[in-house]
Amino acid sequence: MLTQEEELLTPTSFIQSTHNTVGGQIALNLKCTGYNVTYSQENASLESALIDALLLLNEKPTLKSVLVGGVDEVSNKITSFGYLNGFLKQEQIENLSLFSHKSAGTITSEGAFFL
Repeated sequence: MLTQEEELLTPTSFIQSTHNTVGGQIALNLKCTGYNVTYSQENASLESALIDALLLLNEKPTLKSVLVGGVDEVSNKITSFGYLNGFLKQEQIENLSLFSHKSAGTITSEGAFFL
């Protein structure tokens, strides 16, 4: 992304599952050979994964369960894009003070879930 200045990224690296993501690593370690997709659409990834899971369950009613997970990672390079596009606050603030600061953007954090 940095080399290409966020343009002309090859989709070849992102065909369905990205194996260097947490979900991809779980699938590789468990030897899961079924349907496995990685979503990375900033703040719409969770919704995309849940909708995809519902569509899969509707398409294949014989499935008894699916695993849907989400992981938010913080890194200096990726987080820097959040400052450039205004998604993240420029000033350092504590999480409990978020709503009392009227500047644009939010703060970042890491987290994970699987259901």
